[in-house]
Amino acid sequence: HWNMLNAYRIKYGLPNLKTLKNETDIKDFKLTENLYICGDHLLNGSINAAIASGRMVADAIARESE
Repeated sequence: HWNMLNAYRIKYGLPNLKTLKNETDIKDFKLTENLYICGDHLLNGSINAAIASGRMVADAIARESE
């Protein structure tokens, strides 16, 4: 029975790709003076976007700390 393959259909399994962004202004990440938000929902639904948004916020915080 190990050679059986199952398939599952998941409705709406992909994120909304109507608005794809690869970059955005850091003001979109800053909620208050000391509070930022990051995540793929700010750019596009992908792991790369999640990492990129975190990197943008980290860079912004580092620049502000100089």
